[in-house]
Amino acid sequence: MGLNRGSAHLLLREHFTLPFQGSVLQLGRQHLAFTEADFRTWAHAEGVRLLDLPIASSPGLGKMDDVQFFKLLGFAHVHSCDVSAYQNADIVADLNEPVPSEQWGRYDTILDGGTMEHVFHVPNVLRNLHVMLKEGGRIIHIAPTSNQIDHGFYCFSPTFFHDYYRANSYELRVLILFACLDWNEPWSLYAYAPKALEVMKHKMEIDKIVGCFVVARKQVQSTCHVVPQQGFYKELWAPSGSAGACGQPVAATLPYLGTV
Repeated sequence: MGLNRGSAHLLLREHFTLPFQGSVLQLGRQHLAFTEADFRTWAHAEGVRLLDLPIASSPGLGKMDDVQFFKLLGFAHVHSCDVSAYQNADIVADLNEPVPSEQWGRYDTILDGGTMEHVFHVPNVLRNLHVMLKEGGRIIHIAPTSNQIDHGFYCFSPTFFHDYYRANSYELRVLILFACLDWNEPWSLYAYAPKALEVMKHKMEIDKIVGCFVVARKQVQSTCHVVPQQGFYKELWAPSGSAGACGQPVAATLPYLGTV
């Protein structure tokens, strides 16, 4: 798993709108494809003031590790979870199975920076994220949508996140599609809304990797057990004249948000 320029910018934008604090759990320790100087430059461009912390860098490289990265963003406590001890994660657990109860309700933010597509039992992953997250906390997914054949077990369409989190009464704060030639190349960003991709059939740049950046916030009434039906079909099944699941017209285009 790793964070790059695109994901760093999107995390900075989320921090700008609702500052990070408290505790963060990263699924897999994140490798950083940038330096502290890069990150501070991008933070300035996004209007974010990072914490002024000493970074223990490798001589001449200006590198920082995952813990230092998250502390610059404002987290006081940084933990990691992985299925093996290979990268010295704080918690060794298989997310196919229920996590121990001592992990419940511990985290203000959980970052899935490229793990869920590698875990076979996705419903169990989502349940584990839900129980480990505090009320008011955020789950952030950075997930492949297409052109990542054999990268993991799955690629996730944006409707997967939209329909699951809406069905389970989460606040869906952000759902962005990004397209890039490589994860470390610039990302082109598009705002996703239900049915928006209907007008984009055969128009997406299929030579590129496409992925999702998702932020879902847990509410008092949030659950994890509601199995969604795909919103597009709920619209079709709805009685004539009713709002249906989405209640929105088909978008004329997929809004372009720029490049990071």
